[in-house]
Amino acid sequence: MFEHRIRTVMWVVIILFLVLAGRLWQKQIIQGEHFAGLAERNSIRLVNLRAPRGTIYDRDGAILAQNAPLFRIVAIPHEMTDKRRAAKRVSELLGFDEENVLKKIEARHLNPFSPVLLATGVSLQEITVTKEHQRELPGIFVETVPRRDYPHGDLAFHIIGYVGKIPDVRWIELREIGYRIDHVIGKDGIEGLFDTLLQGEDGAREILVNIMGERIEILSERETIRGNDITLTIDLRLQEIVERNLKGKRGAIVAIDPRNGDILALASSPAIDPNIFTLPLEERKFAAIKGDPARPFFNRAISGVYPPGSTFKIIMAMAGLEKGVIDDETYFHCHGVIRRGRASFFCWNKDGHGRVNVTRALAASCNIFFYEVAALLGIENIEYFASRSGLGDLTGINLPREARGNIPAQEQRERWFLGDILHLGIGQGEILVTPLQMTALTAAVANRGILYRPRLVREITSPQGKVIESFPVEPWKQLPASEGTLNLVRYGMWKTVNEIGGTGRRAALTEIEVAGKTGTAQIIGAEFGGEEGIPFELRPHAWFVGFAPFENPEIALTIIIEHGESGGRVAAPIARKIFKEFLQ
Repeated sequence: MFEHRIRTVMWVVIILFLVLAGRLWQKQIIQGEHFAGLAERNSIRLVNLRAPRGTIYDRDGAILAQNAPLFRIVAIPHEMTDKRRAAKRVSELLGFDEENVLKKIEARHLNPFSPVLLATGVSLQEITVTKEHQRELPGIFVETVPRRDYPHGDLAFHIIGYVGKIPDVRWIELREIGYRIDHVIGKDGIEGLFDTLLQGEDGAREILVNIMGERIEILSERETIRGNDITLTIDLRLQEIVERNLKGKRGAIVAIDPRNGDILALASSPAIDPNIFTLPLEERKFAAIKGDPARPFFNRAISGVYPPGSTFKIIMAMAGLEKGVIDDETYFHCHGVIRRGRASFFCWNKDGHGRVNVTRALAASCNIFFYEVAALLGIENIEYFASRSGLGDLTGINLPREARGNIPAQEQRERWFLGDILHLGIGQGEILVTPLQMTALTAAVANRGILYRPRLVREITSPQGKVIESFPVEPWKQLPASEGTLNLVRYGMWKTVNEIGGTGRRAALTEIEVAGKTGTAQIIGAEFGGEEGIPFELRPHAWFVGFAPFENPEIALTIIIEHGESGGRVAAPIARKIFKEFLQ
């Protein structure tokens, strides 16, 4: 029985061998010339497949950055039998510079099997011409790659950022972690900060092509893996409202949800449409944008530092009440000027405000009242309450180049003169803050004491929807103020907008109670509205900080208009429009 099985197996092996030998005879002898011809006429093309970047969404799933197809014309030198002839013909058909095309495809440092980019962002007409004349252009073909697309143009530019080619100075560093020379990378904003997470994993495809470069079949393929998605806390509708009201001005607006620290909108003006960077941009045009004196790349909301002007009186009121140097029944008389030694210190209202307490002083923005408070507090207390309220500190927002600002401290000088301290009391002198810091502070006053760390990114998810990283709400600090102190400060801010004589009256709404504080931050000492003769770039900045609705706030807002001259006349009306459109 066993010997019978052995003989059976041997006969099966012999038969299989004879079948295989027959197939080889047919392929090599009978069809040998046919396959030799195919080998000469056909070739295998390895095509790299660029992975799409992840999508960036607003809080409700609206798309802020996505991918769109980009058509390019490329050449593979190895497949070109006559490079000069091919360069001449493609240049004739598509209007290219012949010598430039030839230089590209003959570059010695390039792999002859790798595609050489001849043109990007080509039109439908150029695609059609290339395909119609494919037999005259061996080795030249149309390639489709993902291009970054920003469907809302320059909206949220300073949040999203933009993408561009890898700069020479970073190529070696990025090559080590898997980047290719034709990759685009995030250059700023969320695109830049989270570039490695937004980048996908490239794929590849082996294609059998004939001598004309026409595809015969796909031999193998490794699919691309799309990059991870990022969901922000931004409210696209509010962002549109904010940017529409900022258009044509230099400045910034930030809106935060006081209930959790979510950034609802963050805008800096002027801005740039990032779509211009997704296609090749002439160096002179890029240099012109970068050299624009209006600094459109500069994110004023987080990198701009400004004297806070009278918005700093929120801190001064809080500090004075907490230290007990004033209470709600403390009154100072404002005659429009006080004298200390040989120096005179003026109120913005040269006729004075009369007898004022802390809530009236906030509403009328009385300088004299807060000069007196500053003198009673001293530099150490001013510094303590400002720094404990988040000013002069990094908030940790997920954006590059956040500025710290400056809160003057005792140790910064050997001696602090009284005049310097008085100027600090009205937000002038060496105090510098960012619009983001002022919004976080305003949100904390609105919610009665919790200073949240501003949150811009909610979560990062994989292409399959799995959460890779989430960014929880984070209470950062507690304002150094009691409930009673905050109630008085909030009431003073309510009076600023809703009481006759309040400097923020132009922010008032009939249906919704708004609270706020105006500020006019001088760059040079111009008294009593004498700014008309001052050059534009030296005129005061206009501030407004506020929140609404007063009892149960849903939004805290900061507006700064560079050289706007008056917070009450310029910034407050903008706040009114934003509050009204967003809340109603």
